[in-house]
Amino acid sequence: MAEEKQRVKQEIPVMRGTFAIRGIVTAFNKEEGFNKQTKTGKGMRKIVFDVSSNEGASHRMQIQAFQSDKVYYSGRPKGSNPDDKPVTKEVLWGDRLKFKEEGFAPIDRVSFGLQKVKDEETGKEENKVESMLTYDAIEKIFELLNVGDSVYIRGNIQVEEYSTQNGEKRNATRFVPNQIYLTQEPIDFNAENFKETAMFELQVIAEEVETIGSKEVAITGLFIGNQRLGRQTLVFKEDPSQPEDFDIEKWINVCNNFKRAKKYLSATFFGNIVNSAVVETSADSEETDEWGIPVTSKSPMRKTATGRTRQFICSGVVAGTPNNDTYTEENVDAFITQFINPKSEFGEVASADDFAF
Repeated sequence: MAEEKQRVKQEIPVMRGTFAIRGIVTAFNKEEGFNKQTKTGKGMRKIVFDVSSNEGASHRMQIQAFQSDKVYYSGRPKGSNPDDKPVTKEVLWGDRLKFKEEGFAPIDRVSFGLQKVKDEETGKEENKVESMLTYDAIEKIFELLNVGDSVYIRGNIQVEEYSTQNGEKRNATRFVPNQIYLTQEPIDFNAENFKETAMFELQVIAEEVETIGSKEVAITGLFIGNQRLGRQTLVFKEDPSQPEDFDIEKWINVCNNFKRAKKYLSATFFGNIVNSAVVETSADSEETDEWGIPVTSKSPMRKTATGRTRQFICSGVVAGTPNNDTYTEENVDAFITQFINPKSEFGEVASADDFAF
């Protein structure tokens, strides 16, 4: 393989975003396979599938990984003291499947349980749990995961700004699973005891705060990733997904305090992910055709779906996370200056889907 380009070290810490979704796999196109290539011909594997956490609430999942010269494993050698710090071992790409040293696991990995096996002692069916390098796990997940499966998924939220071919700046937010398990029982959205699970925790810098009336406030959150910059809108509002003791007025005051704080104040927000279809409705037009029928009238039975909208609806802030010590104005501005227009290894202008996470 060609020698990899030397990257500039990022001094500012990467922010964290995580999600947990319990739902049903509703779309997984297997016709295209999982083996891909980057624009430079580098080997890549990628799968994309949709999981619905409720009727009509769909969330897209994406896992991708690239061939490299080496694979890195972290762990403690057999017989070492549990208090010892983990060590990292390098293994050549071609030797990765032979590496079986006890106590070590690949740093870039996915854990999954997509096959039911019977426990010899209890007689109950349990998931056969496997943990693999992401590149190799993609092939197994592609083989085992199917539309209709009831799954519980945890993973990372990745947010980044990217440029389109005409230079327009956009933001992309992705759900990248690192744990995928079949649920103990099939999920039934119509069951009396069904409760939706689509949760998030996302660390951002409160860049802008906008109060919308007396019942809603939106935060534009600046997200710093691995040599990437992105923005995600977080919303505090009264919503059926909120807990009973949720007080919107209190949180509007909290958000306004963020607005009055220093330029870069970071915190980890948590809440529920709502993703539903946007349905277009329109009033009758005064224009009519030759029969006197309004030409833009639409039947309530034929509403037009115009895409999906995702909202991160916040329930609160993780205790102890608000701070302005780590992400100071000086180091955030230095990061933006250095990485605001990163060049992808896959070309001068790359679409968001070309980036590896």
